[in-house]
Amino acid sequence: MNGPAKLKIKTGKLESFTLTLSNDAGEQVQIGYDQSTNNYFLDRTNSGNTRFEKGFGTKHTAPRFVANDSMDMTLIIDNSSVELFTDNGLTTMTPIFFPSVPYSNIKIESPMDFKIDSISYTPLKRIWK
Repeated sequence: MNGPAKLKIKTGKLESFTLTLSNDAGEQVQIGYDQSTNNYFLDRTNSGNTRFEKGFGTKHTAPRFVANDSMDMTLIIDNSSVELFTDNGLTTMTPIFFPSVPYSNIKIESPMDFKIDSISYTPLKRIWK
């Protein structure tokens, strides 16, 4: 991962999963879905500089509003933010974060048998020079 990007994930059977954006400094933002609570989450606990405000470095959740098994997720990733859109925009989240160096790695993990039907990664052109 190098610079802004759009990541799209579709699945026919949604299970718990975590997508981690990380860098070589050990900083990371985790994005995912927790099936036991039926919530999407964004965790910036270890995202970089979080000391400036007590509640900044925490895990935030948002409910899933649909009951079907399929899921579509679009992430717009930048150096200091990620925008999450799921289930045709019914759930959205936009956290900011302050890593010491940009995130350069993406990893998807699941404790379940999570199958991704399609995934696409598209680099985006910068609007600022």
